[in-house]
Amino acid sequence: MGPSQVAAHMRGTVSVHELSLAPVRENVDGRPLGWLATYKTPVKAAHLAGNPHSTFSYWTPPQNAVSIDTVATWADGLETKRHVWNLYRRTSPQGAGYNLGNFWRDPSDPKLHVLRLEPWRVQVIRGGNLPGRLWYAPGKR
Repeated sequence: MGPSQVAAHMRGTVSVHELSLAPVRENVDGRPLGWLATYKTPVKAAHLAGNPHSTFSYWTPPQNAVSIDTVATWADGLETKRHVWNLYRRTSPQGAGYNLGNFWRDPSDPKLHVLRLEPWRVQVIRGGNLPGRLWYAPGKR
């Protein structure tokens, strides 16, 4: 699974009772950076305040997998929301992302919140080519 597939298929699930959330990602100074548009519920805010670590993963039937370990922080400035709104519009793979306009009016909607997903480890595993590859942020190994 190459970097473009990682970019196209990062996914996270919050619970079995809710829809999957599809983050978007970009490269900033050669490093991956993810963003997640979401609602800031009291439960989600409390969980992230207690432990900001999140894992997102993608799997395909041939047993190829990507696992991305991140530190999530709220990033709710209007410019950030506009940037993330545009990232979803430009980069969400068809069928994997979601149209933010289905949930929020526009980037200034007070119910729209953004999580910045700072990866510290990305693991790519090819089912037919074990072992996988690991990437760590500088100083995290």
